[in-house]
Amino acid sequence: MARKEHIVKYTDKELSKLVEREGTLSDWDKAASMTQAEIEACVASDSELQELNKRRER
Repeated sequence: MARKEHIVKYTDKELSKLVEREGTLSDWDKAASMTQAEIEACVASDSELQELNKRRER
């Protein structure tokens, strides 16, 4: 199976600079405010995670 993306490695320092320069797609305030039930519902509805779990069961 061909890979869709190019894998890149960064040091912690490089990642910090990258986030300062370009920002992040993560909404950490939203994540921190979620209840355990909301997190579990989000995980249960994640179609990519469901596909990964199906592959592991094979």
